[in-house]
Amino acid sequence: MSKTKFHVKISGLEISFEGEREDLPKLNQTVGSQVQSLIQTPTALLERATTTSPNSGVVIDAPIPSNGSKRKSGSKAARTSNGASATRTTNEDPVAWKHDVERWGAPLQSWNPTKKAIWLLFVAKNEAGIGEMTPGQIANTFNQYFKECGSIRASNVSRDLRKTSQERPPMVQKNNAAGGQPWYLTNHGLQQSGAYVKEARGISDGE
Repeated sequence: MSKTKFHVKISGLEISFEGEREDLPKLNQTVGSQVQSLIQTPTALLERATTTSPNSGVVIDAPIPSNGSKRKSGSKAARTSNGASATRTTNEDPVAWKHDVERWGAPLQSWNPTKKAIWLLFVAKNEAGIGEMTPGQIANTFNQYFKECGSIRASNVSRDLRKTSQERPPMVQKNNAAGGQPWYLTNHGLQQSGAYVKEARGISDGE
């Protein structure tokens, strides 16, 4: 059990009274309240907890939270963590390659997450030899290298690729047997990706 030590000294306390005897009870009440407030001051000190780190000997002074409450510092840390993960899914590292903008162009900001994901799957397959990517990996890769073209979220990628896989013929399919259930381009998707690359390069269909 932790120990608490404090010292209180009341100096210069001086009481003078001049008036009617009938006013003495009121005076006693007033002086008693003031002295009691001074005596209760150490109780306020107990509202703060002093914790000593056993390794460093550093004393950390922090307020004791009331029953059922959470420390603001912990809540703030949680909000920071959540905010940091908004555009980056953990444990799904981006795919790296040396992007050839002359060959593959750059995705357009006006593209929806579906086109951005399909274009990225096509380029990653040809440049990095990666034929399958999870929605988190797609989003992390796109946001790291093409964030200026409009960042995307893994949840939106997963939603849109799932819708695209239900089209006939589908452009993408999910590998349910692999860990993370990554997505890959079908033959139809590989053919359609060529049109996306042309658009990314700024080439019209007639060229």
